[in-house]
Amino acid sequence: MNLLRGAAVLAILFASTAAFAVPVIPSGFTVSVGAGPPSGVPGQGPPFDVPPLGPPDFVPVPVPGAGPDAFFIEKFGLGVGNCGGPPGPPADCFDVDFNILANPDPSLTIELTATNLTTETLLFGFTVMLPISPILFGLASASGSISGTLTDTNGDGATFNSISSVDVFTNVFNPSGGGSGTLLASGLFLDPFSFSVASGEGDFLASSFGPAEFTVGTMDEIGIRIEFELSPMDVAGITATFIVIPEPGTGILLLTGLTIAAFGLRRRVL
Repeated sequence: MNLLRGAAVLAILFASTAAFAVPVIPSGFTVSVGAGPPSGVPGQGPPFDVPPLGPPDFVPVPVPGAGPDAFFIEKFGLGVGNCGGPPGPPADCFDVDFNILANPDPSLTIELTATNLTTETLLFGFTVMLPISPILFGLASASGSISGTLTDTNGDGATFNSISSVDVFTNVFNPSGGGSGTLLASGLFLDPFSFSVASGEGDFLASSFGPAEFTVGTMDEIGIRIEFELSPMDVAGITATFIVIPEPGTGILLLTGLTIAAFGLRRRVL
């Protein structure tokens, strides 16, 4: 009887530990943050790039009810550059805060706050790439959304624009084995997109797509890319999601068909 009680206590302790176990950020998870003047390209080259961030740069927090592999991370006060310049003291050119809820199951939710600390318009780029449980052969559906706020901090109005020829929100995936990323569906806040406030704070009209069905060869990575222009000394807040749901059974049916075909071919050869 005592052995049974001891086993029950150990089972409860094990379950409690598992429930609060620190999740592991998958190798290959990356966050890229950059900003620059209109003559530059967000996320590329000096002078305002943040070095790419990976698993060692974060402390993952478990997400109750979202599965053992889901994790929550956050960063505050990312800023680069010396926009103060002589004779003034060093000063960052921008400030970016963000948090990410990621699940390799797979889904991504990001909350991003970007502040332009300069006296000129800046272009911002923010990209998250998440390795996921591989989706093999079949149908899947994708959905996404974006919303946000724009805040004028100095009383002269605030403007948030898409960058020329670039949608504000783009959802991407990489095929198994890597690659540069392929669009799954149309972006959101499509170029040309513009939103402004005369003073104070205003909310963007939320936009979404999906569920949109598509055919999968193989997929082992998804991502969200956010790019925009922000007026001097102002603040933009963005919330974006991207979810992919494999259609149950389609991959199994395809693999079964391939196996049967291969078996039949083998019998004919024999």
